[in-house]
Amino acid sequence: MRKKLIRLLWLCMILSISGLSAQIYEIDSLIKDYVEAYDELNTDDYMQKNDVGYEYEATEIPNGTEVILKEVIQNKAYNLPNHLRYNAKIEYEGQTKYIYAWELKFSDKNPEGTEDILKNYDMSPNLITVEDKETKDVKLYNTLDFRSPEGKLLTSLAYPLSILGIILVTFILQGIGVMLAKKAISFFVLIISIFTFAIIVFMEAYYLIRLGPFSIWFCDVQYFTIGKAVLNSIPFVLAIFLQVFSIILFRMNAGFFLKNKLTLWPAIIFLVISIIGVFALLLVLPTDLVGIPDGTSPESWGEFEGAIQKMFIGIALALPVLAVLFYGIKYKFMGIFAGIFLTYYWLGTITAIGFLVYALIRIFIAIICQIIVYIAPYIYIRFFSGRTLHWGKVWILPDGTVLTTKPRGREEDII
Repeated sequence: MRKKLIRLLWLCMILSISGLSAQIYEIDSLIKDYVEAYDELNTDDYMQKNDVGYEYEATEIPNGTEVILKEVIQNKAYNLPNHLRYNAKIEYEGQTKYIYAWELKFSDKNPEGTEDILKNYDMSPNLITVEDKETKDVKLYNTLDFRSPEGKLLTSLAYPLSILGIILVTFILQGIGVMLAKKAISFFVLIISIFTFAIIVFMEAYYLIRLGPFSIWFCDVQYFTIGKAVLNSIPFVLAIFLQVFSIILFRMNAGFFLKNKLTLWPAIIFLVISIIGVFALLLVLPTDLVGIPDGTSPESWGEFEGAIQKMFIGIALALPVLAVLFYGIKYKFMGIFAGIFLTYYWLGTITAIGFLVYALIRIFIAIICQIIVYIAPYIYIRFFSGRTLHWGKVWILPDGTVLTTKPRGREEDII
């Protein structure tokens, strides 16, 4: 309590000296207990260190720590998610540090009337921007405030774990229906499963659309150590496994009521064909069919918000057409529902698998980098040099010993 009071007095003193030109903020990482703060920030080459661009060594500042926000810096890497493009220059214990701006929360310790300058920056993780070339007006779509109730829910483990829980329940129900092999039980299982599958697909689609690449935050080496990322990816892998095998069990239960067994692979093939076909048509059809004047550049589509919404609704309705025709002919009336259901189910599943593969590739690359960090310098020192090598956060002695603290000795002996 005494330390917090001293820190608060120190912050207030800085504010009074600076004429209230800076604001008090709290460290508030939504996905872990601390943030990594760096001494320097390289805004020109922002892809240097794991898509971050900071110097390698970092200071861990725990959540709840009060700091002074001195400046917000926007980097030049346009291929990064929007929330990673804003960096905060902060004052922490008398030192200047750099962190991500989205990891700060406006403190209620600020004097009344103090402006929260971070509200002037949109740090939505999957922001879509459309700029009109003529008016230079920029429209923002899919905005998300990380600290809103919605943002806190999506960045908590409760949301993905709830999806896993629903998938697990569905899988168990399907397994019971297959083992008992009774029509009454299988019918009950099918009805319940259709609702749970619909909930799963909706929750996954909502989650992926709102967060985009940030959806894999819980198993991303950008935010966690490799070991923690691997551990957190296990429920993700389990969820995909159960989701795929649940639909296989669903097919077996449906077999009690269909003369021909429900086939799953046509829905995947027709989905791929439909996606390719829809985008091919969009390239050749005049845009005025959906309410956008023909010849209008995509950069100016922001003026036609209603037309864009109609176009996406049309795409969503067109995707299951081929599957509906196939399953409708084969299974009559029930086949129509099967075609619609399987199309959106596989769309959600394949998208989730894509994000899983993306996460696993990042983990694999991080593991390879760690191996190189420790193996390559060791080989170099052991066989090609008699000097100590400084490599990232470690020092490797001539005998191959790896130290995490700088060894004593002459500076010229360290390379």
